[in-house]
Amino acid sequence: MLFFFAAALLGAAAAFGSEPAGTPSVADVVARARAAVGTEEAIAAAKTLSFDAELYDAEGKKTAEVQWRFKRPFFMRETVRRTVTEPVDEFYYPEERENLPEPKTYETETVTLCDGVLGVRILRNLTTQERRVVPLSAAEVAGARDSAVANLGFYAVPEKGTAAFAGTRTEDGKTLNFVEYVYEGGLKILRAFDAETGAFAFTERDGDRSCDAGEKMRTNGLTFFSETRTLGDDGSLKNVVKFTKISANEELPDSLFRVSLEELFSDFGADE
Repeated sequence: MLFFFAAALLGAAAAFGSEPAGTPSVADVVARARAAVGTEEAIAAAKTLSFDAELYDAEGKKTAEVQWRFKRPFFMRETVRRTVTEPVDEFYYPEERENLPEPKTYETETVTLCDGVLGVRILRNLTTQERRVVPLSAAEVAGARDSAVANLGFYAVPEKGTAAFAGTRTEDGKTLNFVEYVYEGGLKILRAFDAETGAFAFTERDGDRSCDAGEKMRTNGLTFFSETRTLGDDGSLKNVVKFTKISANEELPDSLFRVSLEELFSDFGADE
């Protein structure tokens, strides 16, 4: 179910044409999808969502450790830790190739914070202790806000946005109902729901398809899956997110989603 922080847009509703008579309403589709996650009481009680995960590429190699934190109404925090290897400059004469230096490896961390109004990205080199704080652009703030609303909404029609029925089609023997969501910041995503069970099937955006996989994980009366797999427009696997921990309604202070002005401007001063 997790909708990742991204600014990609998708306009896919036109591919389905007009809604035929007798099709389910968006309200019915959403209600059934939410029921597959938990009761309305459990969903309403989830004021925050926390995800800890590992990211793997198509070959199964671990590429990063990721944390997502969301808090109502639209707070978002994303932390990505990865190992980066600096490529070796190969501009050497052939006789010197055997003496090429060893590539340098760094542990890096990127933290993106947004309280729905302002946002920053904190870049850290954990090996050299270098650090930089970069303000998010208006478009990035809008994307982060939309991401928080999408994740905390549990498929609901956004208060400041729309959700429209986008048709029905059959894939792999399953009938799917499609709903196109448009969020306040301009983000558009297409969600597919199993017409028989009502459960969420996958999300499409910018040609990619993200679907739930793995085992079920339960927290505070809510059900999630242990993996999210992203496929390219040709159906090939792009990456897999494996969740190591998921929790709902964890206590998350507002300060977790903000950087102080002192901290922000002290970095600008250092750069100057």
